[in-house]
Amino acid sequence: MLEDSEQIARALAGANRLEYVDPRRVDDLNFTELRFDLVRQRARENMVPIASDRHRVVVAVADETVLAGTAVDLRTHWAPYEVVPAIASRETLATLWRRLYADTHDAVLRAEAAEVDGPTYARDLLEALLRHACFTGCSDLHFTPTETAGMVRLRRDGLLQPYLSATRAVYERLVGLIANEGAAKEVTTTREAAYPPPPDLAARYGFRVQLTQTVRGMACVIRVLDRQSAVVAFDSLGFDAAATATIRAWAGGSEGLILVTGPTGSGKTTSLFALMRETDGLTHAIHTVENPVELRCAMWHQSQIPSQTGVSEADAFRTFAKGF
Repeated sequence: MLEDSEQIARALAGANRLEYVDPRRVDDLNFTELRFDLVRQRARENMVPIASDRHRVVVAVADETVLAGTAVDLRTHWAPYEVVPAIASRETLATLWRRLYADTHDAVLRAEAAEVDGPTYARDLLEALLRHACFTGCSDLHFTPTETAGMVRLRRDGLLQPYLSATRAVYERLVGLIANEGAAKEVTTTREAAYPPPPDLAARYGFRVQLTQTVRGMACVIRVLDRQSAVVAFDSLGFDAAATATIRAWAGGSEGLILVTGPTGSGKTTSLFALMRETDGLTHAIHTVENPVELRCAMWHQSQIPSQTGVSEADAFRTFAKGF
């Protein structure tokens, strides 16, 4: 569905001769000049400013219905700026709004400052942390116990940074909630499980949890699975022309092996999926072995390892190779 949404937005932009807001551009946009002036005050969820100067503002909107229905409203709402519309999918529009204007960091601070003994304190704080991680483009959250407290760190663009310190009691409530909700109540060494996202995140995001018992207590890593990553075009990944041509030539060959390496959150899965999506799934057999399956694509044969039948990566590759 996300792939269809991006294709529709791209087609609408072309038909209306307007700029298309590629989801990969979100991290590259410079929002500095938008944060404290009249532009920021006028931002709305269905019309998100993405650039401005003294005379004009570029406003991302979802589709031509918004353009046709609110053309006058746009001019009035943003006066005295000249309005330049740009087309974005609804998912990208939501990302733009949340990343710049949703103030998820403030929401985390409010949740942290609430009554600690409240019955929903741990859940409210955890959900605020998950929203902040999703809306700011983080790839995972790390919950690390210390001797007397606990720390939450966030990874973005491959870099892990401290974000929140918690008392030992609060930390144990957070990790205990994650274990219970992820159906991993008993952990003796290491265990992986899925974590159910809050309802407002479920349409786009999923979470994988890895719980590890350490000498200081339970450690936890929550991996953010953004389904919109599956719709990124290979041309938008940032490779130069020579590298793009070389990689495409390799991918188009009849034999060989391509290795994609890098730290967590550096874009390995996104890059591979963008490259593989250039192969027609109707005329080619596409098999994957994944641990876990993060993004689902139609017409691909995706296998998750380890499986309930005990099939290993070696077994899966051996089976695939017989059919090639």
